[in-house]
Amino acid sequence: MGAGLSCGHVADIESAQAGCLQRRCWSTANGGDLDDVMADVDTTDAPIVPASGSQHKAEQAGAFLPPDGQTPESIAHAWSLQAQNAAETTDHPGGLDVDMDVDLGPEMRKMDTATCVAETEWSQFPSMSAAVQSEVDPQSEGPSDAGSVCSGASSCSSANHFRGNKRRPAKRLLVTHTMGLQPSSALQLIIESGDDIHTHYDLDRKLLGEGSFGVVRKGTLKATGAVRAVKAISKKKMKTMNAIIKLEIQIMKQLDHPNLLMLYEVLEDAKNLYLVLEMCTGGSLQDHITRSGSLPEKTTAGLIQQILRAVVYLHKHQIVHRDMKAENCLIDKAGPLDDATLKVADFGLSCKIEPGKALVKIVGTPTHMAPEVIAKKYTQICDVWSCGVILYVMLSGHLPFRGSTREEIQKNITQGAVEFKDKEWLDVSQAAVDFVLSLLKKHPKKRFTAVQALSFAWIKDCVPPAAKAKLQWRVIEDLRKFRRRNRFKRAALHVMASMLTEDDVKENRKAFIALDRDGDGFFTIEELAESLKADVFACPETAGMEDSTVAGTFGGAQEIDNINGFTYTEFLAATFDMQKAVQEGLCRAAFASFDKNHDGSISISELASGKMLGSMAMDEVIETMEALDADGNCELDYAEFMKMMRGSTWDIELG
Repeated sequence: MGAGLSCGHVADIESAQAGCLQRRCWSTANGGDLDDVMADVDTTDAPIVPASGSQHKAEQAGAFLPPDGQTPESIAHAWSLQAQNAAETTDHPGGLDVDMDVDLGPEMRKMDTATCVAETEWSQFPSMSAAVQSEVDPQSEGPSDAGSVCSGASSCSSANHFRGNKRRPAKRLLVTHTMGLQPSSALQLIIESGDDIHTHYDLDRKLLGEGSFGVVRKGTLKATGAVRAVKAISKKKMKTMNAIIKLEIQIMKQLDHPNLLMLYEVLEDAKNLYLVLEMCTGGSLQDHITRSGSLPEKTTAGLIQQILRAVVYLHKHQIVHRDMKAENCLIDKAGPLDDATLKVADFGLSCKIEPGKALVKIVGTPTHMAPEVIAKKYTQICDVWSCGVILYVMLSGHLPFRGSTREEIQKNITQGAVEFKDKEWLDVSQAAVDFVLSLLKKHPKKRFTAVQALSFAWIKDCVPPAAKAKLQWRVIEDLRKFRRRNRFKRAALHVMASMLTEDDVKENRKAFIALDRDGDGFFTIEELAESLKADVFACPETAGMEDSTVAGTFGGAQEIDNINGFTYTEFLAATFDMQKAVQEGLCRAAFASFDKNHDGSISISELASGKMLGSMAMDEVIETMEALDADGNCELDYAEFMKMMRGSTWDIELG
């Protein structure tokens, strides 16, 4: 994704330019030497040009070319009016005051040159002057005064006389500011923030893991006690991997599935980038295989089912993982694997793929690469091959394609001959062997897709029916109401659901998995009706319910067409215990997620900026504010937020 400065940065720069001109004019109007203010201006017959001699810079800085015969005083007055007009369009409260100490270019001055040049697409901002660019580009010629865009010794000297020697602290362009305005699919809001990690989380000193670019610690959310894994990535070390890490974050923001590791927040300080992730305390699948040697067939079937559910979701969203292996499959908690939830993780090599297109770069773990990856022409079906390798390892404890060198391993893979000589295969059923062979077909077109693999009979025969999830009848009504609520209200519940502890959501997760009959991370009203008829819930009111009853609950067939279905986190947000939603700590934390500038309120401009919920139509912004803004000041404060959560305005249904 192309990076660039925010609109706020541009406004600050344009404000700084206007302020510089205004100071010049003030000096003239108050008896300053005109030669000092406009040293290189010829006021007889030539057009007015700033001290730099560059007409382009003059136009960018807000100057204009007056008709012949205009006096220096009228020129100064006209410049002053234009500078004031420019100041009024900036974010500075009350515009620029000529008597105050104006900082020229607060976002650009002394910015880290490497970061700015690498991350800023100057062509996106034609209104920036070359003078401003020269502040951050060491190769450009011209003045190097980081505090001013003025040029010419005398004019800058005059401006500095009134500005003084004060300088604001230099601000660096944060990595999180270059992520774009794409909200998290799961949480429905922008999750990047420059907040201090310690404001929201208590971090353990003990390390859970350590890698080339950072460390992982246990983090406890102060508001609710929910436990997270906090991955701290050193910004100094990540410079060479900046694009890869940003792509991984962008991929993870699109994920919302019970078998995919969730990214909750991205925080940043001067030294580190922090990824707040779902905590898995059961270790990796490879750890369990290493300890046991191999896994029982029924246990293996349950685990590969969860892996394939995750892969189905990824492929449905045009995402290729490219590094599927047991080390990247995490177990949610310690204990028997039969009761565990598996989470596919590590999306550092993942990418999007366009339908009908092929990928050509060789990436991944050599022992798990598909033959077509080695041949440099592959699609998402390569992930299914890797799942076949994982299945082979779980059933036998050995890799299907071995070798002492990378070249030898690749040769064995491209030959495509799968052998079952290890003694562990003596106790494995023929159906399981057939399934392995179906996943490890050399030719991609003959190989199962993830959807086909998930519906293979061996999985259905081996995986025992799940225990009935506890689903109350009110949940059906909650689902109907949830989709009718406006976007801000839904996002508030998404955020709250993400902050709850495992005990608060585990039954709801079981219910979602039972409803999502095809495992793609999305259940439709039709799937809901089928589940209710099949009596998969421990709820007498829903047992044997007919389709017409379900349709009536959601307003009839036409309303069902509008609802479509529900995603994983959306289901959790719609069905968790609403008594939790009015708890002070949880509400404070949720409100802080929306109050990006921490001023105690959410303004209509913040909603419209896209930095909170992503892009919103103005009609939607106005409608949201009108529904929730009790005092009519075009701001939503914490009291109004709490009023919404307690129900006074919660059930106002908007289109």
